[in-house]
Amino acid sequence: AGNEHLARGGGLAFDPSEDLVVFGDTDGNFYRARGSDETSSDVFLVTLNQADGSYPATGSSMNAVPSPTPPSAVTPTESFGGGSGAGDMKSGTGIQSGPSASGLYPGGMVYDPAEDTVYLTGITYDTSFEGGSPSNEASCFIASVSLSEGRVNDWGNKAVYGSQSYLETCNSVALHRFSELVAVGSADQGSTFLSSTSFGIGRMAGMALAVNRNNFALIDSTAMVTIDPTNRFQYPVSVVSDGDDLYIVSLTSTDNQFSDAYNEIDPVGATSARSPNWINIQKYGTSFDMTVTKLTLQENEIDGLPEGSIQFTTVWSKEFPIDADDNGTKPRVYIGGAIIKKNPGVLAIAGSTRGMGNGYGNARGTDEDGFVTLLDLSTGNLAQNVERNNIREGSAQDDIVNGICHDPNDSSSFYIVGATFGSVGQQLSSLDLVDGSLQAFVRKMSANSLGEQWTVQLGALKSVPNDPSMAYALGCAVYGGVIYVGGVVDDNAGIVVGSEARQTNGGDDIWVGQFSTSDGSLKWLHQVGSSGNDHMAPRGGLVASAAGHAIVYGETDGSAFRQRGEGGEPDLIVMTFDSSGASFPDMDMNVPQPTPAPFAPIPAPIPNIPQQPTAVTPQPVAFGPSNVATPPTDFYTTSPKNLPPGATAAIVIVILIFAAIFAWWCCCRKKVGKRTKSLEDHVRTMEMAERQDLKKDGIFSTINGNGYGDDPLGSPNLQEGGYSDLHNKGKEVI
Repeated sequence: AGNEHLARGGGLAFDPSEDLVVFGDTDGNFYRARGSDETSSDVFLVTLNQADGSYPATGSSMNAVPSPTPPSAVTPTESFGGGSGAGDMKSGTGIQSGPSASGLYPGGMVYDPAEDTVYLTGITYDTSFEGGSPSNEASCFIASVSLSEGRVNDWGNKAVYGSQSYLETCNSVALHRFSELVAVGSADQGSTFLSSTSFGIGRMAGMALAVNRNNFALIDSTAMVTIDPTNRFQYPVSVVSDGDDLYIVSLTSTDNQFSDAYNEIDPVGATSARSPNWINIQKYGTSFDMTVTKLTLQENEIDGLPEGSIQFTTVWSKEFPIDADDNGTKPRVYIGGAIIKKNPGVLAIAGSTRGMGNGYGNARGTDEDGFVTLLDLSTGNLAQNVERNNIREGSAQDDIVNGICHDPNDSSSFYIVGATFGSVGQQLSSLDLVDGSLQAFVRKMSANSLGEQWTVQLGALKSVPNDPSMAYALGCAVYGGVIYVGGVVDDNAGIVVGSEARQTNGGDDIWVGQFSTSDGSLKWLHQVGSSGNDHMAPRGGLVASAAGHAIVYGETDGSAFRQRGEGGEPDLIVMTFDSSGASFPDMDMNVPQPTPAPFAPIPAPIPNIPQQPTAVTPQPVAFGPSNVATPPTDFYTTSPKNLPPGATAAIVIVILIFAAIFAWWCCCRKKVGKRTKSLEDHVRTMEMAERQDLKKDGIFSTINGNGYGDDPLGSPNLQEGGYSDLHNKGKEVI
């Protein structure tokens, strides 16, 4: 008898059974009998059967339900990670998993702006994600964490996929269509996720899983194999979605031998002192190249009508081999990630290698360098509608590219992040860094020409003198006119900004900075961590929320957002950084974290002015490539090394000395020029006199009929005669 309205912000949705759910408001007796004194409206939910549109009866005959009593004000208690109590952190800035029976390792993250929720994937050695029993083999997990106004709420759905009897990993995750999630990884022979292929399966194969976004129910899975599936294996590490299409970038082994990384560990699972982190290492293969695969995930149709089931279908798959070097060895490839640029319609892939091959850019030398490759979305071939479709990125030292991100509001550019032992751009530190240190960088590139627009880099310092540090960027995300960049700084080092080194929190820390997209100028940067080791996820550990905040996904073996023992198997963490930089995580339950002192804004880099790179000695990299090493034909913009005290005055004096010498030389040159002109005139007079004498002697005639001619001075004929020698002798005298 009252008025009912459909919610304006989205009043219709489908439940897992495909029934229609309606959300709205009413001021009548819709599903409860209201009192005569009630004047405010109620909200309601009602489900309509998808087969016939039927729904529960409405009206005033419903049993009367008393109006709810407003709850009394309660001060909420802070509890993070489903664990054991709260600490003195800034509330709502982070959450930590645990306690778990064994370790969890982060793979990738994707953000759903419609639900303000992040979805996470990785591997777990706990049979139930949290609170289960230890497993001998790693299994894939997917979990969700809800957000609200820049705050981290709590864990949502969590699911573990696999049998715990076979290695089954998930490296990356993507939102797909309206209601699915797709995770990609790899699995051992025997896994049920590989049963869908008609090809033979060797020791291992790649896989893709599709799950319902609402309840995490498994929809479909598919194996991803090479053309030689028993001897070469795929390891999918990155997935992006576009409509019904999925683009998956994989490492492909060159053989079926145990990898060097596998041979260095004791792979006996959680019953050992270590549970291997299969996100960062591959079980088989002595080297790897890149394969890109396009799949569709959509409902099957019969006579143009959907029949209900949703399945994967392979559209194309392209491998990009690496050439053998002079020793017959094929250098390996590392994949940093992939993005889709709808305009100009390409898949942009970033990674690193020291090898050569089609699609990896031209290079010289044998050091490691980044590469960027643009592929046609419809064919998988190198894109032909851009100025340049692949390029090598790096300095004269070892460089790696760990991540790539795009600007949703700018189709003309994208960004890559990574680390370098060389000099690749504007240095944000005014302090001398130790030679051999690894420094993080972010670069903005043209999506059409792959040219550099700007590059900045920043390093770190340790309290131990002359000890090289390691700082690297792993992820980035753009919101409006800023780009968030995040990564890790190792081993008790502090990121240097201007003349200040950030304070280390112990072990390895996570850092996040906000930069201008227009010129790369730094707005703020925070280094956070527990007293243990904290790391950002390698396959999408940083996203920007709809409110413009930075969301970070990673791992910790310390008491970041819950009390736990130090060391041992890691927990997962999710935390948020306010867009203004004023609110950021305090990641130690026991030690209050100091607020970094303010610093002067860092000036924007001056783009495209190459300078001599700083000479450093390459050091082994503790992450990503183990033999970081191929130099580019396209070098990063470099910057001069910081000068010691007194060097500036010495340079000025040297410049003045050279200026004085140059002025003296100019003056002398002017005098010599005048003297030269005088001598030339004198010689010319002598030549003309000699010429007259020759004519008098009958050697030359002005009568053309006798076969002689009066050639001008300096002609070829006269250069063969006697007075041409006089002209030449005159020059020698001068």
